[in-house]
Amino acid sequence: MAAALIVTLLAVLVMYPQPAQSGVVSDVLGLDGMTGKVADDIFDGGCKIVGGPVYELGKGIYDTASGAIGMLTGDHSTVGPVAGWANVGLDAISTGLIIYTIVTGTATLPVLVTITATVTAAKVAVEALKNIDKIFSYLENFLGDAIRSLLDVYKPNIYIYADRDMEVEVRLQNAGYITESRPPYEPGRGWRACIVNGSINGRGDYLFYEAKVPDRGLQRQVGYVIHGERLEMDLAWLMQLYGFNTRETADFVEYWTSKLDRDRNYIFYPQGTAVVESIMPLRVKPEPDSVYRLWFLIERDRGQDVTRPVRIETVTRSEYAVVEWGGMMANKDM
Repeated sequence: MAAALIVTLLAVLVMYPQPAQSGVVSDVLGLDGMTGKVADDIFDGGCKIVGGPVYELGKGIYDTASGAIGMLTGDHSTVGPVAGWANVGLDAISTGLIIYTIVTGTATLPVLVTITATVTAAKVAVEALKNIDKIFSYLENFLGDAIRSLLDVYKPNIYIYADRDMEVEVRLQNAGYITESRPPYEPGRGWRACIVNGSINGRGDYLFYEAKVPDRGLQRQVGYVIHGERLEMDLAWLMQLYGFNTRETADFVEYWTSKLDRDRNYIFYPQGTAVVESIMPLRVKPEPDSVYRLWFLIERDRGQDVTRPVRIETVTRSEYAVVEWGGMMANKDM
């Protein structure tokens, strides 16, 4: 049995190393893990028996001083300083109480045990703060990554066509992503648009918005190289390839020629209706016969591997149709 116990302890020491302990023996000898903890506990137990209140006083002073030095020289975040200085404060309080018992002659074993137990219980509560610190640090990193992964969606234009005059209600379900809109998007209500003589306001107008959306579910494998030196021509060709009409193409070319640098080439990765719907769901009442949405993820051409789409989903035209185009610039390319 004794041999099995020894083997088990050795396995724990080797396979489950613990962080360095904050104790006299482990600090002085540089012992880590279970070895340091056992050495500290044996040393503390022996000193408590031999030294009594004098040892408790010396240990309290040591713990307070080493804890304060650690806090002043260490790197802490979020709740870390609170937890760290709380431990230092508890050690200082314990030291003060021990001094008081020595001065007043009440430094008996039960009193010292009570002080130690109370301070230990308080330190257990402080450990919870350290765990909260880990959670906060994780959330800080996670949210920081999420914020950094947001993409700006520029000028999605929503065109609505119908073979009859009507008033339609248009809503974007993730309206919280919207940063700009014209006409102004009303939270909870969306847009109301009049379809006259076949289009919005009878003039082929569109509903415009911009947004910050999460960079998820976007494909970066198939796309097109758009050359800066012939920007207008390539953009017009791209829109015609997908079946956009003259007005929609002209709006797209006008906007993106003013946005992109003619001295660079770009990769346009098409994101079809299903992808756009997963990011910014669109609801129109009455329900259209067809909805076609296309955003392009735009990156600078750095020699990325990109292939042309084998199959193209072109604009769907019907008697009552919704058509949308938009573009996203990768953050690193802004």
